[in-house]
Amino acid sequence: MKKLLSTVLMTLGLIALVGCAEDEISSSINESAMTVDSENKNTAARSASAGANQAIASDSVPRSATQNGFDAWVNKHKNLFGIQNRLATRNTIIDISSTVCPDGGSATYVVETNSSGTTGTFDVTYNNCQDSWGGETTTINGTASWTVEESGAFSYEYDLTTTADGQTWTIQGTLQCDASFNCSYTEDFSADGVDYRLANVEISGGFGSGYNASFRIYHEELGYIDVAGENLVLCDNGNFQSGTISVTDSTNSDALLIAFVSCSQMTVTFNGNAETVSQ
Repeated sequence: MKKLLSTVLMTLGLIALVGCAEDEISSSINESAMTVDSENKNTAARSASAGANQAIASDSVPRSATQNGFDAWVNKHKNLFGIQNRLATRNTIIDISSTVCPDGGSATYVVETNSSGTTGTFDVTYNNCQDSWGGETTTINGTASWTVEESGAFSYEYDLTTTADGQTWTIQGTLQCDASFNCSYTEDFSADGVDYRLANVEISGGFGSGYNASFRIYHEELGYIDVAGENLVLCDNGNFQSGTISVTDSTNSDALLIAFVSCSQMTVTFNGNAETVSQ
């Protein structure tokens, strides 16, 4: 049970650090590779742009389970480990509000384990759970569920609503990790009436200097492309004012090149032909 509860407490921080997504989420995502052509190139470009924006907006989720992300939350929860390991029993509701929601609200989870306490299913509920990082307070409502295997590997899904800076978003995501906390992350979101899925995200850089981003973005109908962005600088309206993106589709590592030229426009180059379109 000690190993199991430690795993749970470490993953609670991951759920609490969700980023933002928009609108309602569709489960019908085309999971095949996209082939960019002259007809869909602008749709592919907007998919890449939407994915870059979403990846940066939700970068607080440590998708690759970097040690720094886990260390921060382990340190925050370490005083709870011994207490919860002693108190937790099967089918017990455990209140972790004081640590996970330090600025108000509540968070509880229910433990349902096997007889030895080495595997189990866990359900957490957030009710106006408030926490602050980066100088901003975020309020979380919703539920998350995950399963821990005998090996120590675990997976979990969440359906949460977050409110920050006067705006509210809904997010659904899935994180799967092995026993060494090597994780893969997917996030479903909507933008401009189109459903997307985001995966394999890596982010570096920052707001002032520009972001570098690599990720896979799935379009609901056209399938996925792999995207690499460099020096992406955000505008106040959420678009990009500068930076470049290269797109890999089913056939070509540079199927599409995108250059952001203003906060409303981007230049899309396909087969050597450039066209300026709206973001």
